[in-house]
Amino acid sequence: MHFHLPKPLHGWREFTGEVGIIVIGVLIALGAEALVEHWHWNHQVELSNQAFKDELLANAWNGYERLAIQPCLQGRLRDLAAQLNADNGEWQAMPERFKGAKRFYSAVLPTVYRPPTRPVFSDAWRNALADGTVNHLDHHTSQSLSSAYQSANSFAALEGEEGAIETKLSPLGSDRHLDDRTRIEMVQTIAELDRLNGLLVTETTDMFAAIRHANLGISKAEVDQTRSEVVETQRDYRGACVTAPQLDLGAR
Repeated sequence: MHFHLPKPLHGWREFTGEVGIIVIGVLIALGAEALVEHWHWNHQVELSNQAFKDELLANAWNGYERLAIQPCLQGRLRDLAAQLNADNGEWQAMPERFKGAKRFYSAVLPTVYRPPTRPVFSDAWRNALADGTVNHLDHHTSQSLSSAYQSANSFAALEGEEGAIETKLSPLGSDRHLDDRTRIEMVQTIAELDRLNGLLVTETTDMFAAIRHANLGISKAEVDQTRSEVVETQRDYRGACVTAPQLDLGAR
């Protein structure tokens, strides 16, 4: 049995040329699609990097605030512990005095210990994970950003824990009788707050290191603004105990 291939209407040479034109057209279309996709992801990465920078600068503000007021917080815990250890049973109220406190907080009971509690921002990172943008970042940047946001989230969790515990010191804002057991429990609460405060400083240090390694193009002007805003705000509230430590975010 013999098979006969059908002959193109205008010959094999013309047929081959037509096929070639179709193949070239498909290749051009695929190449154009790849270019459009490449441009899309480059644009998306650029937008995401700006969002990462904005969020992490805000989170760095929170961490730097913790460093700046560290002497205030430690000094307050030290004074409370010393008075509890020296107390003879009759406690004299030790409310904390702030400058212009009503501009920042409105409380019913006297404040005994007031650490800051700030929101942590991570929407940009969650969005980048969800839409695949993170897959178009270089490995070093991706790892550094992951570490920075992990530290920021740990920072927020510790602040939440700290906020729940510090309310246990509220009775010390009024005159009252304290038995030995209550005094010991208060000292233990102070010790726990001191531990959390130390962990928050560690998370801040880790977050700053990760932000530096991410190379987000943070400027010296942005760092200086963050630093001055924190120091000015907290000195207006807490007084001279607030310090102005260096802030290194890899500014250019």
